[in-house]
Amino acid sequence: MTQATFDAWNRLNGLQLRPVRGISRELADEILAVQYLDAVRAEDLPSGLDYAVADYSVNSGPAKAVRDLQRELGVSADGVIGVQTLAAVSQADIPDLIVRLCRRRMRFLHSLKTWGTFGGGWGRRVMGNQDGGAVARHRCCGSSGTSVA
Repeated sequence: MTQATFDAWNRLNGLQLRPVRGISRELADEILAVQYLDAVRAEDLPSGLDYAVADYSVNSGPAKAVRDLQRELGVSADGVIGVQTLAAVSQADIPDLIVRLCRRRMRFLHSLKTWGTFGGGWGRRVMGNQDGGAVARHRCCGSSGTSVA
């Protein structure tokens, strides 16, 4: 968690600002749940997709994660998971949707000017989201894990 996220949480809750370094695991989990998991309605998403969207949310923000999910589903990309998005998810081939979302995420990350510095770690992180199996990982990125096709 970044200091900025922790500061925002403390301000929102009327708490004194303090270093994130001393945060308890319990409080970190609460902030993660409220700021990122609840924001993408992870509990309402199928297994595997919940993790992929939640991780995208933590890394790039909830609105970006949801908009890209919605684009892959072909629904209005407003950045909010509602009835329309959940209905589209219920009709989707979830393993395929995870692969497509991870491909989109990789293209986005690859476009960032900081890709050269952080790209290797980001790529491994995204590939970890596809742990539905090696087949999904291979379909997305081949054996190298670096394609952004």
